[in-house]
Parts: sequence; C-alpha cells; structure tokens
Amino acid sequence: MRIEPIQAKYIDDSIQVVKQAFANAEHSDGDEFQLISRLRESDDYHSEYDAIALNDEDQVIGHAMLSLAH
Repeated sequence: MRIEPIQAKYIDDSIQVVKQAFANAEHSDGDEFQLISRLRESDDYHSEYDAIALNDEDQVIGHAMLSLAH
C-alpha cells in the first residue's frame, strides 16, 4: 500500500471509496461523497491535502482530505 496526493485519474475511484465507506454508517446522511466534490471545487481547495491510498494493483482503497478552516 502507498499513500499519494490525489491525481485526476483517481478522482472517480476516490469518490466510490467514500460512497462505500459511508454506505452503511449509522450517522451518515449519504452526502459525504458530494461534500468531497464540493470541497474539490472550492476556491480554498489545496490538492496537497487530498490523499488516496493505493494497493499494489493501483486501486484506490482509501481516501483522506484535510480541510483547513479560516
């Protein structure tokens, strides 16, 4: 496994990982994956704080994003 900053080719896969992660979460509103998309589109987005975990086959298996509040 390796951790890398997000790249355009992994955007859709990262969204799917987030969807799956929260699919059965007790306290989820089902909007988490859309929140990630909105953050990526915001003027305050910093790609260096958007990371994915990849397995040995280059499949996205995890996602993390840090959002800095002003």
